[in-house]
Amino acid sequence: MTQNRWNLFATVRAQRLRIEKLETEVAELQRHYVRMAELVDVVQELLIPVAQRDEARIAEAIEAFDQSL
Repeated sequence: MTQNRWNLFATVRAQRLRIEKLETEVAELQRHYVRMAELVDVVQELLIPVAQRDEARIAEAIEAFDQSL
């Protein structure tokens, strides 16, 4: 094979590896995004009952959070 073909194959291989790495990073970021959304929900569930002094809802929200860990 010519040198140009080897260079092309090496470039394609490098690009495939880079794409795989980026896909892995995107999947990890998606997991972080989902977890962050869950935490925001928990904070909202805690703040509203705290403002309303609803002890039962506070305990329920804390229990739900503990179970999600």
